[in-house]
Amino acid sequence: MLTVLLLVLATSVMLNAGIVLTRRWHIAVTGDAVVAGSYKKHREPVPRIGGLAIFLALTLGVVLAAPWLYPSINYVFWAMTACVALMFGIGFLEDLTGKVRPTIRYLVCIAAALVFSLANARLGISSVAIPWVDQALAYAPVSVLFFAFAVAGMTHASNLIDGQNGLCAGFSLLAFLALGLAAGASGQVALAALCEIAIAATLGFLLFNFPHGRIFLGDGGAYLNGAVVAILAVLVVNGASGISPWLAVAVLIYPVTETFYSMIRRRREGRPFYEPDDAHLHHLLRDLAVARGWPLARVPALMPLAMMAPFMLAAPFGAHSTPVMLAYCAAFAVLYVAVYRAASASLSKAREEAVQMGE
Repeated sequence: MLTVLLLVLATSVMLNAGIVLTRRWHIAVTGDAVVAGSYKKHREPVPRIGGLAIFLALTLGVVLAAPWLYPSINYVFWAMTACVALMFGIGFLEDLTGKVRPTIRYLVCIAAALVFSLANARLGISSVAIPWVDQALAYAPVSVLFFAFAVAGMTHASNLIDGQNGLCAGFSLLAFLALGLAAGASGQVALAALCEIAIAATLGFLLFNFPHGRIFLGDGGAYLNGAVVAILAVLVVNGASGISPWLAVAVLIYPVTETFYSMIRRRREGRPFYEPDDAHLHHLLRDLAVARGWPLARVPALMPLAMMAPFMLAAPFGAHSTPVMLAYCAAFAVLYVAVYRAASASLSKAREEAVQMGE
């Protein structure tokens, strides 16, 4: 397996390096343009097709691992790869054209998740450890639809946090590691191996994305990693008795919290909940670091990554206890809101001080 992982890592590195080194020939099509007044902060066009390299490396890993896996496991992996390809593809099309509406992208992600579920004996989310909800989830159509909406939601939540070099990819690495630990501890060796393959494929991209953004994930890459993380979380929870369904939420807690808090914030501000902006936690922390002259201003993604890492990596060790998982989720939500409010207040104060000094 080590040989497979090294080949996946090498492939990801070479593909990402190739995209970066040949940028002048394709940047007009693949570049993430700099727009005045935009919430994007890079100073020149950057290729935003790093997701392509990750997808190809991940697919290679599935191919190379096939001889060591049972046919039934191979089927699940290939079904996942095919369906995730649809989600990656619609995001990749947006990366190249900028003309695919969010509604279309979301519907394609739901459809792809439904296909995966139906291709795997109506795989779904059958329990959330809440009795009255579990009664509804006992019906296959409800379980399948819940699964599809959860996977599609995670693809977009992953894209939501893709706002700083290394943030989305760093979160993905932590999530794959946490799920791999949970899978290995519960005897799900094949799923643990797939998590390791995903780590290798993502790491090859991260070497060129962090700390200096020479290549971006793009919508395609964010959708890809978000979908794989979501599907793996469900497979790990469903694959062993005794694992709390809230393990998945605990591992994915950062983008989940960011998404719901952003929706609430925008509604309070009288704006559409889906409208993009630069008021996410990672934006506030970056702007605060710059305003205060903190060294972390050079690598702002380290702040949210440091905040989420303890919760994500500790989750597998309490995976069999729903109360523990709920406590993790609640603690992170409280921490998120507290940090967000403190950062917002401190940033406002720093800006007021700058104005006063200017006068």
